[in-house]
Amino acid sequence: MDSSLVFSKTSKGEHEIASREYHLNQHHRIALILVDGHSDVARLHHKAGGLAELESLLESLAVDGFISTDSPTWQPTLGTHNRDKLFSLKAELIDTAVMILGGDAGRVTRKLRDAVNDKDGLVYAVQQCKKLVSLTIDEEKASEFQKKCDALLNRA
Repeated sequence: MDSSLVFSKTSKGEHEIASREYHLNQHHRIALILVDGHSDVARLHHKAGGLAELESLLESLAVDGFISTDSPTWQPTLGTHNRDKLFSLKAELIDTAVMILGGDAGRVTRKLRDAVNDKDGLVYAVQQCKKLVSLTIDEEKASEFQKKCDALLNRA
């Protein structure tokens, strides 16, 4: 990654700082907090101290829409295979929700679509969706949903 790149928080990133809605893991959150719209990547490395994977965290935050850069040439280099795998997993989780919940799947599929694109984010979203289904639809369907989603997540 070019050490002269400067990242800024997007409105989604600002919202996450204020609300923790997307439940980023600790390292992603630290990287997001460090992004100030003025410091380049080299300066962020200095601020981050021992956060060795800072560049991959920044790329992940950019891919998920929490930060952006004005550089017209920069493109994330995250392994497209892993990213494609996560998007495929997310699609399978959404399909599972529709299959089990039918017409009642709307709120659940929205939560899954909005989940952070890493395994921890998807696990958390599934837990939240199970609670939602349990409270608003049916405990049995919630258990079935959780069981099928856990099987998908364990495969990944």
